[in-house]
Amino acid sequence: MKKTITIFLSCFLLASFSKAQELNLGVRAGLNYAGYIAEGEGSARVSTQFGAFANTKFGMVILQPEALISLQGAKASIPSLDAMNLNSDFTDRITYLNLLLIAKINIFSGFNLQAGPQYGYVLAAKRDFKKNDLALGPALRIQDGDIVNLNKYDLSFNFGIGYDIGRFDIAARYNLGLKDLKKDKKFVPNRESDEQFRLAGGTEDIKNQLIYISLGYKLF
Repeated sequence: MKKTITIFLSCFLLASFSKAQELNLGVRAGLNYAGYIAEGEGSARVSTQFGAFANTKFGMVILQPEALISLQGAKASIPSLDAMNLNSDFTDRITYLNLLLIAKINIFSGFNLQAGPQYGYVLAAKRDFKKNDLALGPALRIQDGDIVNLNKYDLSFNFGIGYDIGRFDIAARYNLGLKDLKKDKKFVPNRESDEQFRLAGGTEDIKNQLIYISLGYKLF
């Protein structure tokens, strides 16, 4: 993992400072439609992202590293563990620092295709239960708590389209998670604990996925 991080950061810095005379710096913000790739019940949640970018141009290709704070996670449901058959709806709120290296290929009249890898680091992770009063049996009182058994690092790939006009650029991308979010696949939630990380009863991989639209502005 350390080797992967070192390689990614090296590419990030190289892209930022190569051909400095053509370097543009800017800020960007947008909306996420984030969820998990996993079996079982679940749905995406709408959230936000914001950060900064730099880009340099190589002919028809623009190399664009980005650093974004991204609010991700998903909405889902944990089935009852007792005879009451009462599901507990919850929302996972995972905040990432994402480092992207995007290659933009100009097509025509400001339109471009975009693709590139992304490395993510978890800054915070919370699970908020909607039905706090529906305890899963007397042994487990559901309260807000940190998500445990969560990998601190994520790896994914972006692809999408964009449009550049003057100092502004619009990007619409799909982000596909490549790494299982669970740190330990054999992890079984403790009924005495309020801290859990799982979807509906499965041991399958859980990966991030999101669609996001953002607006960038070149400061100079």
